[in-house]
Amino acid sequence: MNKRIVSTALVFLTCLCTLSFPAFAASPEAPEPTAAARYSNGAVSISGTGYKSSTDYIVRIVNTAKSSLSAMTQTTANGSGAIFVSVTTGKLEKLSDYTAYVNNKDGSQAAAASIEGASPVTYTAAIAAGTGGSITTGTTGSYAAGTVISLKATANSNYTFDKWTSSNGGKFANARSAATTFTMPANSVTVTAHFTYNGGGGDHHHSDGGSHHHNGGGSGSGTTATAPVSSSNNTFASDTNHDFSVNGTYQFKITSKDGKAPVFAVGTSGVFQVTLAKVDGNDYFYKITAIGAPGSQAGIYINHGPRLLIATVGSAFTSGVKLDTGSRLSVAKGRTYQFRVTASSKPVFVCGNSSVFRVSFSGSKGNDYFFKVTATGKAGDSAGFYINREKAPRTIGTIA
Repeated sequence: MNKRIVSTALVFLTCLCTLSFPAFAASPEAPEPTAAARYSNGAVSISGTGYKSSTDYIVRIVNTAKSSLSAMTQTTANGSGAIFVSVTTGKLEKLSDYTAYVNNKDGSQAAAASIEGASPVTYTAAIAAGTGGSITTGTTGSYAAGTVISLKATANSNYTFDKWTSSNGGKFANARSAATTFTMPANSVTVTAHFTYNGGGGDHHHSDGGSHHHNGGGSGSGTTATAPVSSSNNTFASDTNHDFSVNGTYQFKITSKDGKAPVFAVGTSGVFQVTLAKVDGNDYFYKITAIGAPGSQAGIYINHGPRLLIATVGSAFTSGVKLDTGSRLSVAKGRTYQFRVTASSKPVFVCGNSSVFRVSFSGSKGNDYFFKVTATGKAGDSAGFYINREKAPRTIGTIA
């Protein structure tokens, strides 16, 4: 009897062993965050997936060769756990020296990526003539830094050529020669030919970059705004024709009537930087960025004609944050200068072009925060210093 019971039990166990049972599925692991970075025209675009949705992350661009921070911003992952953000860095000379990091708010690293290159970086050169002459060689367009542009200006009757000027760097072979060359800097620039009136009657301007006008107005700092000229002629039409203030940036739409790209020029250097933002058919969109001190003014000129309007630099600065340095600063190559920023909390202080000045935080005392900048670029290079991501620089630094 016992043998029969044991035999039956063995048969039962054998049957159980031959049956298959569904496996219990393990909980899926959260994907590791990823990051990809691409550099183009002075900015690095960072994208990635696998992040916690609706969570803030800090994105840093670091020069790993020099162990220095080049730029930083913050982004938030969307509902799918993806991020996409663009960080303005200025020109990056050697991409292999830089790495993009995505950090959690506690400072720990979430992901990192090498920075890939894009198309060669180009900048806009607007080539214009002041009153009394015209440009016979040289075309407004996009050029890579280091490009040598041939220039020639021809004076009208009763005028003689005076000089060439640049609004934002670059180098002339001979600024006093009507026929010369200009080496493109690593930024957008307006190149202007100036002429001197010799007499003989008729209306005229002085040759100092549009800062005087025969009707008594002007585009230099402290002058009184006057009524504008007509907003259009046979060659163009402007969507803006009244004097106004610029807080950060402003974009014009200039419509070409003759099928040619308009020549957009600022009469006074060091007040506004001009870039061609886009072209849509015969519509050309020019963006001016305030780089001068609040209250400084400049005339806007189209196609070498009379002044269209006067633009004044407004204030785009964060309330309650003070800088101990004026609007212009000169630092000898290789030397260091220290800024003091007074604020209720630690501000973000960056240089618009990390290849010109290297910025490092050197400490704080009460509400005063100290930042050291080292002139690492070439003599003559300039860059702006920005606080809390303001659109306009507080100070323009130049390497002596």
